[in-house]
Amino acid sequence: VTKRPTTESILKKSHPLQKTFDLLRGVDPAFKAADSAQKEVGYWAYGLDFKDPVDRTGTDPLGNGVNGEEITFSARSGVARYAGSDLTSEAFQAKVVEDCSKIENLTSVYRPTTGGRGEIYCFMHDFKTYLESNRRTFPVASHTLVDELLAWQRNKSCTGVGCYKNRLGTGVTQGRENGGLYEKGTGFSADGKTIKFMYIGANMSIPRTNLDLAIIVPEYEEWRDSALKENREDVALGVEAIGLTGRALWIATMDALVSGVITAVPTSVGLSFVVLTVTTGNWQVAAIATITIVGVMGCFFLTFVAQAQTLGVYESMFLSLTAGFAVDYVVHLAHAYNEADASDRCDKMQHSLTAMGVSVVSGAISTLMASMMLFICSFNFFSTYGSFIFFVIFWSLVWAMLFFPAAMMTIGPNGGSGDILVLRKLQGHTQRSSRDRESSEMAIELGLKESPGGGMRGNGGREEEGVSPVGRVGHVGAMYEVAHRDV
Repeated sequence: VTKRPTTESILKKSHPLQKTFDLLRGVDPAFKAADSAQKEVGYWAYGLDFKDPVDRTGTDPLGNGVNGEEITFSARSGVARYAGSDLTSEAFQAKVVEDCSKIENLTSVYRPTTGGRGEIYCFMHDFKTYLESNRRTFPVASHTLVDELLAWQRNKSCTGVGCYKNRLGTGVTQGRENGGLYEKGTGFSADGKTIKFMYIGANMSIPRTNLDLAIIVPEYEEWRDSALKENREDVALGVEAIGLTGRALWIATMDALVSGVITAVPTSVGLSFVVLTVTTGNWQVAAIATITIVGVMGCFFLTFVAQAQTLGVYESMFLSLTAGFAVDYVVHLAHAYNEADASDRCDKMQHSLTAMGVSVVSGAISTLMASMMLFICSFNFFSTYGSFIFFVIFWSLVWAMLFFPAAMMTIGPNGGSGDILVLRKLQGHTQRSSRDRESSEMAIELGLKESPGGGMRGNGGREEEGVSPVGRVGHVGAMYEVAHRDV
């Protein structure tokens, strides 16, 4: 199963409105994103608690605040946990500039021209250039760093190299008119004379609209691992960088979808076996029915792949539900098989198909016809759901009516074999060996007795009317005849 290379679309790709959305977002396949298209920004963040960077206690991600007013970002997403590291030391200032030079040379960072500079956002690098252009030394004293940085940011008259947001200088807006990109790409958060959080960034090499995991995962891993490598090499400073990009959310989402399916499928199969065992009271019947369910799921997954489907949010949810739909028909046949009075497995299966076959087939046909109506829906959720229902029910019917009967007639339990007596008693059944006695007692209660001529008489010795010829063959045959007729 292949992970989805694009975000979920509300409508089918062929729908005119969806095409409009794709054009506005720049993801229409007819217009391939150019190398100069908007990039995803990667960050190295310093000062956060490396192991647990966000405190989400009391957050309400889906809430709308009290009385409907807008909820604050911290109330929705959490509050940052800071590591308390010294981000103002002279050694750390030099390290940040060095890190900026390192990320500029990463292959995952975009370069406007071959062999040119990587597009990085590094305020410390520009601050250093600004100081040196004014014949001042870098790094500055730790107790003056915050004041120096704020003065640099507020200097509106600066026109030389290294000026804050100076697109003509080294201020890494890279010639772009939008100075806001610089503010989003790098910065710091100060508390008095202390810097508690700092981040630098770079434009990644792959266009932002490209979400193909086969392409973006290597880019993300290089970015993340490069930060981890720096942490190992600069242990003495006690400051750890966290490497992340905006793609981390998409990658984590897709990984969660895959792991969800991998977890849900075996869990649902195991739960199906437990439910079937409790329902039928026979572990052998439950085991063969569970094998049937696994066969249904296997065929459906192959159909999913054959249709060139990819794993998205809808598909992940539906694949997790496959076992629940696959069990629907086989459980009826399995229960009817185990309730049959016959002792031979072939007779038991014949009874099961006679009792439940018509209902199973009729139910499947009505469900298949209903699901086909969803194929024409424009909304992806409904069309995907219709396809899911159709093929799961189709394979469920095939396996329940072909494989399951064949398996039960070949290796199914005979008589009371495989019965779990505790469950059978809880279901109101006694052992199968006592059924003959129950039938005999029922016949006696009906006032039947064997006549001297071998016929059945009751009501004071008069020959009973309405008893079939089978009932006159003998005493045992008559008891079963009358008992079955009564049932």
